[in-house]
Amino acid sequence: LRQLATVIVQALVSSFFDKTQIMAESDIDKINEQIKKLDVVDGGTFSIAGKGLFYDDDDKIDNLVKSLKDASFEKLNLSGNSIGIKAAAAIGDVLKLNSSIKSKQNFNYTFCAVFGCQELHLSDLFTRRTLDEIPNCLKHIFDAIVESGAKIEMLDLSDSAFGKIGADELVRFFSSPSAWSLHTLLLHNNGLGIGGGQVIANALKTAHYNSKMANVKFNLKTVVIGRNRLENAGAMALADAFQTIGTLEEIVMPQNGITGPGITELLKAFSKNPSLKKIDLSDNTFSKDAAFSLKDMLKQLKQLEFVNFDDCLLRNHCAEHLAQGLALASPNLSEIHLNGCEFDTSAGSQILLSLKSKTSLSKINLNYNQFGEKGVKVIKNIASDLGLADFLGSLSEDDEMSEEEFVVVESNSLNIYSPAELIEMLQTEPKLEHLLALQDEHTKEEFLKILTLKKDNMDFCAKTIIGLSSVLTPDCSEEDKNLCLSIWQWISDTLIDQEEVELFVNSLVLHIHLIRALPGMESKFQLYGIYDMLFYVAKEKLFSPIFYDVLKFFIKRKCPRVEDIDSKKLLDVVESLSSYCYHMNILFMNNQLLIKYFVNQCITVLVVGVVFYFMD
Repeated sequence: LRQLATVIVQALVSSFFDKTQIMAESDIDKINEQIKKLDVVDGGTFSIAGKGLFYDDDDKIDNLVKSLKDASFEKLNLSGNSIGIKAAAAIGDVLKLNSSIKSKQNFNYTFCAVFGCQELHLSDLFTRRTLDEIPNCLKHIFDAIVESGAKIEMLDLSDSAFGKIGADELVRFFSSPSAWSLHTLLLHNNGLGIGGGQVIANALKTAHYNSKMANVKFNLKTVVIGRNRLENAGAMALADAFQTIGTLEEIVMPQNGITGPGITELLKAFSKNPSLKKIDLSDNTFSKDAAFSLKDMLKQLKQLEFVNFDDCLLRNHCAEHLAQGLALASPNLSEIHLNGCEFDTSAGSQILLSLKSKTSLSKINLNYNQFGEKGVKVIKNIASDLGLADFLGSLSEDDEMSEEEFVVVESNSLNIYSPAELIEMLQTEPKLEHLLALQDEHTKEEFLKILTLKKDNMDFCAKTIIGLSSVLTPDCSEEDKNLCLSIWQWISDTLIDQEEVELFVNSLVLHIHLIRALPGMESKFQLYGIYDMLFYVAKEKLFSPIFYDVLKFFIKRKCPRVEDIDSKKLLDVVESLSSYCYHMNILFMNNQLLIKYFVNQCITVLVVGVVFYFMD
């Protein structure tokens, strides 16, 4: 259609300058010829999607390049094939020149670039390719895009595990005018990690800044960046970028290992995008603090249509804020997904009641919660009374209320936790009330059951006990310290094998950063309580010598995190470890000598017996 429009414009301009009232016959023939060509290319798309081809040998690459040169396309779809370095370089050469478009349209270079390739579908493109190949492939393709001057509107690189090193190769593209027209960015399941997420976040901010300096609006609308292990540091970097951009309409970020602090920053950033219609944060973890930001966000986004918080463990402590936000949320809200959030009947009822004025609703999912058989009937009755029964899921996968729930009363406030929630909080945002929850024997028993199930994951156990110890302060009572020490005692009794002790202490020094942490992974635990517990652990001789030898070695290195705590406490810990290790090692050496002597005696008796046997 663009080609047809261009021919018509050229004909009109030609007739104007020739002072002719009637369009020349040759121009009419050109227009008719162009109309016949409209169905030659499928909507301006070149696609080999889903063929599962491996482009390694020259013949396949040559055929692909020839097809690209002969086609006129605005959408390039190579998804579901495997491109190596040689093929990527050849594809780049075609994209760099936009040769097919220029030869067919006879446009000058600038005009051609505007109507060049606008959509790049490159998902699942590097099957069986190594991490040495993938960055070079990306470099060839995106350097060509930049040099061609193409204006990319849609970019899909999903399902290719290129990580941070692949993200680095996209920086030049995002820094160029080719990225200013971007409205859809799909980076799902790329293994970006924290570092890759930070690279993409900075690249987006660069694109926004450069376009602003050139008086061009950066109009990014859709970002899909799920299953990338972004964690809190990566999520916070992207939150900063989203807040800067402000034009987003759809954000999809499931399964990224994001917890309370990261969720909070994302929700604040979402509030700065007033046109936001779709939010998907499923399979991440909300916290009580994040609930306040959730309420504020829902109140502010007046165009919101779709929210997915499945498996986000919102739980009862977030339900009230969620309900308050939903009550004041956009009238356009049509879909709400809250499966697996561990709501009880009261929380589910609150949420349904908050939706009574939402006339656009078409789906409410509340499966895999903790209503129980009676609670399901209550929820269905409320939905029926509110006229929402047709939109409510079947609730057939509902779970009974867990008998492992328990209550903690502190300062006249009621806090309800499940054992899994307690451990999660200890690993992310530990507080003294979480330690005090273990004063209840049933609670403590269920807590230890979970740790027993996780025994194969020493990293999990280490992070939990560190969080538990970190809440201790100089003002804590002896009872609090003894309670924490009892968990250490349980761990020492559980770790029977030497290998288990080694794995545990290795995780321990990692999480309190006695070795240098990767960027974005710095510990947020308070060290006073941890070192206080280590002092008592050494004093009570709970572990074998290898545990103390490893700790002593790293403590004496005086890492930056160690210098943050009181030097006397550090010295006490080191000295207690040194003393205990010395005595244990002496005992170990004596045992070795005793065993050696016993073995020698056995051998001597055996030899003498054999000699006497043959002498007889």
